[in-house]
Amino acid sequence: LSALMTGNENMFVKPDFSKCFQVEDLYQEENSEEMKVQVLLKVLSPVNETYELAVRTSWGLKGDTVNPFYEKKDGILTMSLKFRKRPGIEFKIIGLMADGKELEYKKCTESGKDVLEFEVGTCRFKMIRVEHGTFMMGATEEQGNDASSHEKPCHKEKVKDFFMMESVVTQELWEIIMGSNPSSFKGSQRPVTNVSFHDCCTFIKKLNYLTKETFRLPTESEWEYAARGGKYKCNTVYSGSDQIEEVAWYYRNSNHATHNIKQKKPNKLGLYDMSGNVWEWCATKNHSFNGEYTEHSYWYINRGGCVTSQKKGCRTTRRYYSHPKHKSCFLGFRLAK
Repeated sequence: LSALMTGNENMFVKPDFSKCFQVEDLYQEENSEEMKVQVLLKVLSPVNETYELAVRTSWGLKGDTVNPFYEKKDGILTMSLKFRKRPGIEFKIIGLMADGKELEYKKCTESGKDVLEFEVGTCRFKMIRVEHGTFMMGATEEQGNDASSHEKPCHKEKVKDFFMMESVVTQELWEIIMGSNPSSFKGSQRPVTNVSFHDCCTFIKKLNYLTKETFRLPTESEWEYAARGGKYKCNTVYSGSDQIEEVAWYYRNSNHATHNIKQKKPNKLGLYDMSGNVWEWCATKNHSFNGEYTEHSYWYINRGGCVTSQKKGCRTTRRYYSHPKHKSCFLGFRLAK
């Protein structure tokens, strides 16, 4: 009414979509019949306005309405749309429109692609597809008498499709993103170390902002599944072999210093250094496999062993854990997506 009386029509102008939302990511998940596209939006302003959001692909155009008051997690609103596959038509671009205006688009992950390659500054790295599956996690037979109570009981786990970084994050990549190098054993192709769980999360947040990707830390079950060879189910003692010298830098051959990545044999999936070199942070908090209380339940799992570990510490099932603020010259991480 006041706008009509004063002639101030701008009072009824709908706020710009980009002032209310920030596009965090567009990505897709695929099965044999359809593709699910997910839109992640960060709510910037809780204005009581509804926006018509549409996703355009080569398989069609679908839409929905969004509102800053919608239920969200950590300030992120998620919208999911499904597109039925159309034979003979490639799915290359995901486009996003708000109220009919082109907002953002990105190239989709190529269907069935087993390796994704990324370039950040002068650093290039690869992500390897790990196909979904079930596996027996923990102290399986091949671990013999070296398995500890922390690895028991052996139990079935189910893992969805994901990508795992070919190697651990190097000092080169860390320095490009963070502008510093905290590692004790310097070398651009050596693993970055002396990074806490919180440091890793900060790095990933900055990397995702720069690349518009959705990198993260692997869960513990993802890590072990990948270390065991994923769908190939290679139940070797170490990741890629029963002979530790083939795949790992450990206390007998490392001179107690970290080494350049990818110098040892990879496992069946093409993943390097999942046994030895450095322990790796996982996104999973410390817990027992039988559901019992653990003294340090808010600490985070470390996997893989390191250059000072004995053989049993480099096994695919070996579990360790650290306080999220803990830093060590033998502790690094790799990315998942």
